Amino acid sequence: MDAYFASGHAADGMLVALLLEAAWLLARGRPPGLVCVMLGPGALMVLGLRGALTGAAWPWIALPLALSLPLHLADPRLWQRGERTKKTAGPLGVGPAAREGLVKNWRARRCDTSGR
Repeated sequence: MDAYFASGHAADGMLVALLLEAAWLLARGRPPGLVCVMLGPGALMVLGLRGALTGAAWPWIALPLALSLPLHLADPRLWQRGERTKKTAGPLGVGPAAREGLVKNWRARRCDTSGR
């Protein structure tokens, strides 16, 4: 098991899982740019982990970690833009009409204290 982690294969397995998730999201019709912003930060952090596990020089560990920050910051902005334009599914993975129904249902349950 030590050799599995020391060789970086554990990180490689995580990268394969991220690639499979990206393929699944693309097959479901998500825009490629959105998929990159959603999964990019995780992939970059795993690359930094791989560098740390294999004994890479510190810049090869720090660079992917630093590059993940702008993608982390871009992710909520894309969701907010989708909320403003009402053209894309939000974090719940549903369209605007269904999302409004879910929110109204949640608010009604939260405010209803008669039966509880």
